[in-house]
Amino acid sequence: MKQATKFPSQEYAVSNALSCASSCIMRRQTRYRVLAWFSMVAMILSFLPFAILPEISPEPPAISLHRPKLSPPTLPAAASCALCFFGLPRSFELFVLPSIIENILKTNKGNRCDIYFHYYDVKEEQKNVRSGSGGQIDVQAVEKLREAVKDVYGNDDPNLPFVSIISDTESEFLSKRGQLMEKYRKTKAKDGKYLYFPWMAKSFVYPTSIDNIVKQWHSIDAVWKEMELGAAKLQKEYAQVAMLRNDVMYVTPFDIYNTSRTTKRGAYHKNNNLDDYVGVPAWARFPINDRMIYGSYKGVKIWSTERFQRLEDHVLTYEPGYGMHSERFLNHSIFPAIRDLGIQVVENPDLCFFRARADGSVWISDCATRNGAARGFRKMDTQRLVENIIGKSCQKSKYNRVTLQLHCNNEPQKNR
Repeated sequence: MKQATKFPSQEYAVSNALSCASSCIMRRQTRYRVLAWFSMVAMILSFLPFAILPEISPEPPAISLHRPKLSPPTLPAAASCALCFFGLPRSFELFVLPSIIENILKTNKGNRCDIYFHYYDVKEEQKNVRSGSGGQIDVQAVEKLREAVKDVYGNDDPNLPFVSIISDTESEFLSKRGQLMEKYRKTKAKDGKYLYFPWMAKSFVYPTSIDNIVKQWHSIDAVWKEMELGAAKLQKEYAQVAMLRNDVMYVTPFDIYNTSRTTKRGAYHKNNNLDDYVGVPAWARFPINDRMIYGSYKGVKIWSTERFQRLEDHVLTYEPGYGMHSERFLNHSIFPAIRDLGIQVVENPDLCFFRARADGSVWISDCATRNGAARGFRKMDTQRLVENIIGKSCQKSKYNRVTLQLHCNNEPQKNR
């Protein structure tokens, strides 16, 4: 079989063509690689200024002159504080009001606490071993509290604290609590001794002490209810509440957010827990001070509103003969209920106030008792402290073997 003849010129042409094609492809690939490299460098350089220069806020969008009207957002009820006063306003203008101005209103000015006040519209008090020599009571003086608030905050202040003052006459009180008071007076235990009257406490007088306890509890309950009505009216949510007597002279600064003069709690905020404590004075522990309380709304509510309902179980459970003994009752029934909510009962070592009496005297040994004392008050010049607050001169005497009292007149304070 005859093979085909191969010509050298044909092989060369084919080889040359293949070589040329390969070379062209390689040159083209190289060119593409170079172009790709330059493109990458250019891209990096284009972003470099943004990485080096500080961030510049964009231009604000143009404001439309024809925006649709929107309803205001619904805000939660404002959190706040409340100062609640209760009782019979003995020597209110002479001792109590000046001390409220100096040591409560001014101290809590930044807190802007609303004020609620319940008192008994009684013109005269009879002598009683536990409450003094008796005397006239100027109930009209309590209205001067409104002007005092304006003076402290300024008449032009658009955010003056809300002030509510309510009262009960003797007949109004009896219509509300008279039957209950008769029950407490007359009910006896199986042994024939009084169930409610604390006959084991020698300083209690039958039936006056029972009557005064019921009146105090009613006043506390009444001012709490008035505060709740005010909160609903003002659309406020009180986080901190203080229950304060309206017949005492406050001789140390009281801040509703303090647990001592060196310990300040922050104002209310959602993330802060204000439900963890209530504060009480650190003196007159019999076995605990029952004269005031402040702090957690929930804790103070138990102290203020649950006395009547918890008393029945207390008198059947605890020491016979002490029945309505206020300090023992609170220690056994009220404060345990507060602690059951996880709320601590804290003693404030710097609280001090003196009981004012209807005869124009003030008991200056209240804060230094055998069962505790306010810080520094065992050596305090209490006469000068009182005179400095009221701006008048006073005379010291003994009310009984353990109680020192001051009688103060209208003369200017003498320099001592």
